[in-house]
Amino acid sequence: GRRLYNDLARSLLPPDQAGTHNQAIMEFGALQCVPRNPDCSVCPLVARCAAHAAGTPERFPVKQHRTKTVDRYFHYFYVTTGDDLFLHRRPAGDIWQGLFELPLIETSAPADLDALMGTD
Repeated sequence: GRRLYNDLARSLLPPDQAGTHNQAIMEFGALQCVPRNPDCSVCPLVARCAAHAAGTPERFPVKQHRTKTVDRYFHYFYVTTGDDLFLHRRPAGDIWQGLFELPLIETSAPADLDALMGTD
C-alpha cells in the first residue's frame, strides 16, 4: 500500500516541487475537503472519491489522535574536577538515548536552584 503510493508520487512529482505539492494538498484540505461540510459539487476529485461514492463525505477526513505531551524540565549542572568535565550517558528508552550529557535533575515543573539543592 504505502510503497505503491510512494512510487506513484515519485513518478508524478518532480523532486524539486515537493514543497509546492505539499502546500497545495494542505490548502485543498483546508478549503475544499473540510469536515462536516465538504463542497463536493465543485471538487475536482469527486469522480474518484470513495467517501463521496459511499455517501459519507462528511465523515472524512478522520481526525488523528494526538500523542499527549508532558512538560519536562531539565536542570543541568556543570561539574568539573581539575581540567575534567563530568558527563554521563543517557539511558535507553528515553529521549536522546545513548548520548552524553551533563548531570541533571529532572522535574515536572520549573524549579529554582535552592529548591533543587534542598536549601529553601
